[in-house]
Amino acid sequence: MGLAAIGRRWRTVLEVLVCLIVVTCAATGCGFVDSPPLQEAHDVRREQLVGFWHDDHGAVLTLEEDGTFTAEKLRTSFTQGEGIKVLGKELVEGRGSWTSGDYGSGPEIDIRFTGGGGATLKIVEKDKERVLSTWIGDGDSALLTKGPAPGS
Repeated sequence: MGLAAIGRRWRTVLEVLVCLIVVTCAATGCGFVDSPPLQEAHDVRREQLVGFWHDDHGAVLTLEEDGTFTAEKLRTSFTQGEGIKVLGKELVEGRGSWTSGDYGSGPEIDIRFTGGGGATLKIVEKDKERVLSTWIGDGDSALLTKGPAPGS
């Protein structure tokens, strides 16, 4: 068998693989149908961030006016430190202080755990609603929306 015949076979294999990927994305929506794109938030004021932020997995991030926070079951990549209680892979709890600002890549919240450790959350918009986006190391993100106090 000549090199040309081998090349044709590899091209056929590649074409079949590309077709399978396209069909799979068309059938499943590749996760884009139900997930509108996140937009950068503008004109974020500190007082808009104060309150309770929740995700669909039981996380609660409470941002207080005095610059303190409490995180429960927060899914995020983080910088290790003594102040962080690690519940699982990229699942943390703790207390500390928070600041917000636009640090060049858009508006963000930096949380610093008392005793060491921290994380950064992006402030973005989804469906014209302001949300907090945490980076999870597998290339995914968790979204927190502002809501009422837990149990209310």
